[in-house]
Amino acid sequence: MDDAIQPVAGGFGTAAMPQGIASLGTTTGPRRKTNEDRACSALISRPPSDGGPLYIAVVCDGIGGERDGEKSAALAISTFVAACAASSERTAAAVLSMATRAANEAVYSLTRGQGGTTLVALGVTADGRASIINCGDSRAYVIKPASGIRQLTHDQTLSAAIRQAEPQFPSKLEMARFESELGNFVGIGPDMRPELISHQLQGDESVLLASDGTWGALGVVFDRIFLSGISVNECVRRVLVTVNYADGADNATLVLTASMEKLLSELRKIRIDFSRVNVSASTPAGSFVISYCLPVLQSREEPAPPILERTKGKGRKGKGRSSPQQGLDLGSAARRRSDSRGRRAGTRGKAIEVVEGSGRDGKEDPAPE
Repeated sequence: MDDAIQPVAGGFGTAAMPQGIASLGTTTGPRRKTNEDRACSALISRPPSDGGPLYIAVVCDGIGGERDGEKSAALAISTFVAACAASSERTAAAVLSMATRAANEAVYSLTRGQGGTTLVALGVTADGRASIINCGDSRAYVIKPASGIRQLTHDQTLSAAIRQAEPQFPSKLEMARFESELGNFVGIGPDMRPELISHQLQGDESVLLASDGTWGALGVVFDRIFLSGISVNECVRRVLVTVNYADGADNATLVLTASMEKLLSELRKIRIDFSRVNVSASTPAGSFVISYCLPVLQSREEPAPPILERTKGKGRKGKGRSSPQQGLDLGSAARRRSDSRGRRAGTRGKAIEVVEGSGRDGKEDPAPE
């Protein structure tokens, strides 16, 4: 499968959700030639029978070498978002769990455990309930202006497992070589054990998802940027610029939400269309809207495969239309999921139609010639 989400040319890109509810960005970093990270933020307008509107954000950091890592992250995030959009599970926790299993199966089928990706994701429903799922060492934080930034997830590395089992055993020096060795990741196969966290977010709290190239490169500056009171867009930009100035050794990617009060306000404004599920998504390469058409009558025994009719989008500078690799390949990812496990996971086959696409400036793409 071709890359589902392609970073913009030059390896540095940021984007904001059109509603201002989140900002995301990625940088290849000064020492890397390719970017194995992927990120996406999306609003999904599900009908009430399927749990109602859902917000998701996800960051993946590929492992297994440049080629396998990049492919694994691209496949995982496409499969994850497609599974979330096609799911009829009512709670965010159930949606995230099902989508992570789908991503694990897809990546394992591609790499047979020789490649994979971390995955950390946030799901929020209109009732204010939030869930976070984690595989690997990408992290989720909650940010509260009055009390600071707090890590919610636990790193699933060999060093973390050793420290938990034998707190007094190894020294920091001895543990250093295990810091980057993952004990769990998407693509590991049937042994994947994701960490699932339910958290009731307060109105002034926001959530940060970050790859290890982001949180590992900044030290004390990390907290200061996010507590400085600047906008989410400026926060993301400053983090990526700082990582580059600090000569970061890895790709760095993050998604930062606005306050839960603002996010929930936008989530509750979503108009429900009972004939389709709309996915309004942003990646560092641009923003676009995809519609899943809901059939009136359809046998759950034989789910119809979704079809990606066309993909549009602009690059970071808004010059021309981007290639299909710069959007989400939700069609092929969801098709595999619908064909293989649609009935058991509560998914439905849906036709997919890309409604519109835009870059960071929000301008509509020119019609194709």
